[in-house]
Amino acid sequence: MRKFRLQEGVASISKFYRTAEELREFVKENNIKLLRLLKYLRKRNDKKIQKGRNC
Repeated sequence: MRKFRLQEGVASISKFYRTAEELREFVKENNIKLLRLLKYLRKRNDKKIQKGRNC
C-alpha cells in the first residue's frame, strides 16, 4: 500500500466519517503526525466556513 502525502490523505479522510481510532490508524500507516493532520483539517474546514459566509 502506498503512503499518502498530507493533502492526499486528507482527501481520502474527508470522503468518509472517521472515528478517532481510524484517524490514529491512518496516521500510523502513513507516518503523519496526528496533531499536524488535525491542524490541517481544521484550517481547511475554517476556509470552507468562510466561503459559505461570503456568499
